[in-house]
Amino acid sequence: GGSLVFMNVLLAAFNILPLGPLDGAGVLRGVLPGPWLPKYDRIRYHPYTMPILFLLMLTGAVGFLLGPVRTFLYWALNPLARLILGV
Repeated sequence: GGSLVFMNVLLAAFNILPLGPLDGAGVLRGVLPGPWLPKYDRIRYHPYTMPILFLLMLTGAVGFLLGPVRTFLYWALNPLARLILGV
């Protein structure tokens, strides 16, 4: 029960990373100043963006970056999930 809530929130945190095809890249693009957009778009849509993202996942760098987020989410959401799910 609570594990599913935790996993979904962790996936949402991963998806908001401002890398390539992830949603966070679109969010970041929406807040950047206009003159920065062409350079950002070249980086965002670069053909090596996905391989770099996979490399970060394989080496554990994404886990390292999301570790503090995971710890905070577990601390904050676990009691709430238990209360809602009655476990």
